[in-house]
Amino acid sequence: MYESIGILVIGAFAISMGTAALAGEEDKGTMEMLLMQPISRRSIVLQKHAAMIVLLIVMNTFLVVVLFAGNPVLDSLLSVRGILAANVGATLVGFFFGSLALAVGGVTGKRGMTTGISAGYLAAAFFFNGIANIVDGLKWTQKLTPFHWFTRTDPLANGFPMGDFTVLLLAGVVLMAIGLWGFERRDVVV
Repeated sequence: MYESIGILVIGAFAISMGTAALAGEEDKGTMEMLLMQPISRRSIVLQKHAAMIVLLIVMNTFLVVVLFAGNPVLDSLLSVRGILAANVGATLVGFFFGSLALAVGGVTGKRGMTTGISAGYLAAAFFFNGIANIVDGLKWTQKLTPFHWFTRTDPLANGFPMGDFTVLLLAGVVLMAIGLWGFERRDVVV
């Protein structure tokens, strides 16, 4: 699940949240209502980003509960530490892709462009991370994908790879900062 469809679903969910946060509001014409309120643009971005993070945590907490419940029923040998590590990593991958969508949306304000760039990178990153295991000449491309930093040390089997997870966290924070910077400086069309 963590190296296949499950992680794509988490990434797509995060992209939809990140896109809706800024570019989606502008596209629907509802950003005007938010900007009329006595709150800063920075606060709007941070609150929308926090909401996305909470939803990612809720979604992955549900997966943890399902895995804990299914573990004894299926006589699985998954460790508690492994299950927790894999879901923290999946949350961080979602955080990365949601932050990417928020960054593109904050800079451009265009919903279609935000979705296209973010989903395109999700698909390309997934493809290159997988194909690099087969084609040695493409091995270097893995390091450009969040999937590499998530699965490189197999957190489900080996627990928390703090260095790899820190890379995902920092990349997401940098992307969030780019989105914040872009949204604060751009003339928002409403």
